Amino acid sequence: MMLALGCQATPGRIFAGTGRSVEDWTDVFLDGAQFFLGRSPYFASPTLTTIRTLCLVVIARMMEIVKGSEMTHPVFLMGFVVRLAMTMQLHRKIALLPETTTFEAEMRKRIWVTVQLLDLDVAMRTGTSYLYREQDADRPLNLNDADFHRNEHGWVIQPRWATSGALTDSTFQIKLASFLPILTEVVNTINSPTSPTVDQDKLRSWDGQIRQKLQDAESVLKVPPYAQAGNADKVSTQLNFLKVLVHRTLLGLHFSYVCALRAGQFRDSTIYAMQSSLALLRMQHTWNATPRNISGGVQTRTSSTSTSTFMESLDQPTVPFSWLSDLCHDDFGIATSHLILTLRWGGFDDINNQSGLPTRSGASAILRQSLELQKARACRSVSHFREYVGLSILAGCLRSIEMGEPMLQTLLEVAGQIEQTVLQGRQDLLWTQGNNPFSGQAGLPAVPFGYGGYGQ
Repeated sequence: MMLALGCQATPGRIFAGTGRSVEDWTDVFLDGAQFFLGRSPYFASPTLTTIRTLCLVVIARMMEIVKGSEMTHPVFLMGFVVRLAMTMQLHRKIALLPETTTFEAEMRKRIWVTVQLLDLDVAMRTGTSYLYREQDADRPLNLNDADFHRNEHGWVIQPRWATSGALTDSTFQIKLASFLPILTEVVNTINSPTSPTVDQDKLRSWDGQIRQKLQDAESVLKVPPYAQAGNADKVSTQLNFLKVLVHRTLLGLHFSYVCALRAGQFRDSTIYAMQSSLALLRMQHTWNATPRNISGGVQTRTSSTSTSTFMESLDQPTVPFSWLSDLCHDDFGIATSHLILTLRWGGFDDINNQSGLPTRSGASAILRQSLELQKARACRSVSHFREYVGLSILAGCLRSIEMGEPMLQTLLEVAGQIEQTVLQGRQDLLWTQGNNPFSGQAGLPAVPFGYGGYGQ
């Protein structure tokens, strides 16, 4: 599974001399992963390696490198992974498992944080609820990878971890674990069809807590001036990923309040929702840009107020992690649709200099840039294509209303552009290169990998 996912982050030139494409190698590794998982007792006797592998399968589903994936598949799979992890007591404090070694205890903490993150991500992209709400598990220790050693008794940890607040290889997971309780509370409330609309005091409290935690993470996840390029890239990417997670949550929180027609009571919700959508779109550009600068970052309330400054920041290329665009493409799609709706509502017409937002023309330029990025990756998967079609239609309707053009004529032009996108990208249509390669010949593992989820 690691090799299959690694193919998505590997330049195509690496595979040029192998006689196979990136997609071919991905299928080979996925097939191999299914074969070996199928011959392990992962139902009867799951191990930490089992949970790790299934987490990688969930990520593969999110990135849609498994052909034939549908949006419902990660929900089924994630429910299975969470329950399997809970049967192994990963959600409990280590003090309840006195026979656990220090090394195994640390691995259990890290894997449980990953399970929680994936469950939260699946809930956000599918509108479902986060499954597990108890937060009694211990957080990972502040350790570097160099603190792990192997001796004749197995893996051990030397008790020389860094002091609280120091940047280590575990800092990202520690900060992530601190975010999870409040993010899951917000997402469960927003996605619940029965929960009442959040009141103003609760909204302010959640917003303040999330932003404070983000500031704390930014103060720790800084690229040291002496850091090597690889470590600097890692720290920068970890912080940017946290920002995507935070801004997607804030966008959902404030937009739900705006949609409840109570924005007049808390006018700032409209501004904060716009800021979060623009922050997500800037990250979309960051992860699709050419390498030159790894500083990254997203716009917040304290950002520069000028349109030109915001657009200049978009033009600052950074480390290209296009595979992260595939992993978070739904976040960017939601941000783009919110920007279109905000333009339709006239949200950028009466902004003030303290809001840190661009003018209407600047927002329109950001929208065009985002649509171009959506178009460039439209043929990556079925979900990418559906998002591109939906956003193109929304943008076409906006243009027709603003320019006074006939709606039917505008939508016919949009349909022509979509057709040209398909024709130009037909060589990259991963989802038309045959059916799912996993036919269930490996037996039970057709559940996590296979075409039809648990029912295959």
